[in-house]
Order: sequence, then structure tokens, then C-alpha cells
Amino acid sequence: MATPPDGSTRRGGLTVIHDMRSILGMLGVLRIAYRAKNAHADLVIEFVPDIPRWRQVAEVVRGRIVDGTYPPRTRVPSVVQLTAEFGIANATAHKVLRALREEGLTYTEPGLGSFVAHRPGGSGEA
Repeated sequence: MATPPDGSTRRGGLTVIHDMRSILGMLGVLRIAYRAKNAHADLVIEFVPDIPRWRQVAEVVRGRIVDGTYPPRTRVPSVVQLTAEFGIANATAHKVLRALREEGLTYTEPGLGSFVAHRPGGSGEA
């Protein structure tokens, strides 16, 4: 079994990871460089060529949901906001939001947007 990454602890048979960089590094999905104190205002992402961009962006948004940057019942970025922040196409941004919705992390209110589910992994608004 692999050694836990920095910023993690072992509990039982599980590795509990305490920071987002460790999670992303462990997944090997993104390389991230922070330029400012704000967690994602000046985030620079180098997309990995072998992994679809929508999966890489979804991983960043998923991480923000998990770490509390987007608390339950708050809006997640819209298609327009995702395209502006990550430099991706509209169709790619739609795929990101669809994937998060299918995972149960977000739910969509017609005409209002997508929101973080009350219980991540739960059924949405409950």
C-alpha cells in the first residue's frame, strides 16, 4: 500500500487527506500553482493532456464543495463563470455541471442555477 501523502493521516484502513493540494496530487489530475491568498481567484491550471478537461475542472469544483468553499445550498459557478475562469468551451462547462449533478453533489433549480446539495452525495434539496 502507498504511503499517505503529506497532510494526511491514517484511520483504520483509510487515508484521511486534510488539504486540497494533497487530494489533487494524489489523484494526479491537476498541477496547481497559487498566486494569491484567495483560494481560486488567481488559480493557474495546467490541463493534463490525457484526461478530459471537463473531468479536471469537475475535480476542482468538487474539491471546493468538499473543502467548504461552496457551502451547502449555495450556488456553484454557472456555465458562463466556468468558461471565464477555466477558459473552457460552453459544452465542456455543461458537462462539468452535469457530472456534479449526477454525483449528487449539486442540484439544479430551473431558472435559478446549480446549487450545492444539502448533504454532499445526498439527493439534493432534502
